[in-house]
Amino acid sequence: MDSRVINAPSDDDVPAWIREQGGKEKEAKETIGWYVAKHLISFGAFLLIGPGTTLITAMKQLIKIQELIGSPQDLEILTTNLEIVELGNRARLDKYRLFEGLRITLAGGLVSPSMNCLVGDTAATSISARNINPGVVLFGVHGLCFDDGDISLIYRYSDELSIQKAYAVRPTRQRVIVCDATKIGRRIGYAIDVSVETLLAEADECIIITSRPRDPETSRRFERQTAAFRNLLTKLHQSDRFTGKNLALRVLNQQGGVHIEYSLAGLRDMKGTWPAVNEVSDTAYVATKI
Repeated sequence: MDSRVINAPSDDDVPAWIREQGGKEKEAKETIGWYVAKHLISFGAFLLIGPGTTLITAMKQLIKIQELIGSPQDLEILTTNLEIVELGNRARLDKYRLFEGLRITLAGGLVSPSMNCLVGDTAATSISARNINPGVVLFGVHGLCFDDGDISLIYRYSDELSIQKAYAVRPTRQRVIVCDATKIGRRIGYAIDVSVETLLAEADECIIITSRPRDPETSRRFERQTAAFRNLLTKLHQSDRFTGKNLALRVLNQQGGVHIEYSLAGLRDMKGTWPAVNEVSDTAYVATKI
């Protein structure tokens, strides 16, 4: 057998957590991944990518878009996600000329078999290094809540907390949290010690990208959380500490466009007043023009 031939992993080779979670809300994750790859990552970008199935999907979409464009994008990626490394290596083996400029650095740390990623203090220190200056930090959540007057980021495993906090607070221009609608309002798991203030302290903006809810229960929870998010933005707008910063909740439709967005920058444009409910279109009300 030719040693250069690398077979794609079978289902038995994929960790159970990734296999199980990857099959949930698959269309929503593909839509989010496509949006991130198409609109937030440009030629020559330097980005950090965290663990999780939505980030794995985003990497797949990033590779797919580069194949469609047909020209190298010369991206540089630092990650704790072993699946990201595998996808990048496979892309280079398959189409070397197209992906020869793709550089992926794997942070050090302990291997978490459940999520196939690196965890622990060594990994957190690696991705927090001050000599690294990424333009975009992409990471996910197991749950995300706004109804305590701030933001709560929830994770499934205790051993991932230090790296997730590192992604959440390290310096960057743009911090991007990706999660499908079922994660909004979910509280089961471990919360990391972050707040809106720490998310934005060393970033110009933090954008939460999610999907539209697809069932009544998720929709009710989602509506409660978006109302709480608007209240949070109102509070931030009244504080001088967030001048020049932006926090946004961007909801995508099934076609990959922006269905609705609430943002601190948009609230500033509206002089601190949200429109009446009946002024918000069912298809597109964007507080910040995109």
